[in-house]
Amino acid sequence: MVVGGLLALRFRPQRLLMVGVACSGSEALLPAGLAVRLPVYSLAVVGFFCGVCIEQFGIAWETSLQQEIPAAKLARVYSYDMLGSFVAIPVAEVATGPLAQALGTRASLLGAAGVIAVGTVAMLSVRDVRRLRVPGRVVGAEVPAAPAPVGGAA
Repeated sequence: MVVGGLLALRFRPQRLLMVGVACSGSEALLPAGLAVRLPVYSLAVVGFFCGVCIEQFGIAWETSLQQEIPAAKLARVYSYDMLGSFVAIPVAEVATGPLAQALGTRASLLGAAGVIAVGTVAMLSVRDVRRLRVPGRVVGAEVPAAPAPVGGAA
């Protein structure tokens, strides 16, 4: 994720949310890799790639919320966002064991990969996700350099 954050300093797409959502689809690779029993070194590479990609999504999501939601309503939107996330996590964790027992580990992992893939496609099917642009960003424009410190201070 640190590498993903460093990458985000240079990589500035005009349709940040669309790129971030597309990157979140990479998370399907890890359960799929576990299901097909990839070697550990391959899983490490996949995990690294997923970390880079999920950081792109996190940056895109946070930036988009801050740019599109009025400041007076941002805290409320954040609370709903966190509530949805924090409710879904334990529900999934509780369901995982019984599903793996009933369907088998491989089928459960492939199912998880499928849910991630379908969810990503569903998010990308939303027109506003695909069309949202970073305000003030011109296609092909260079990102301005930070101004030099005043008074020669470094």
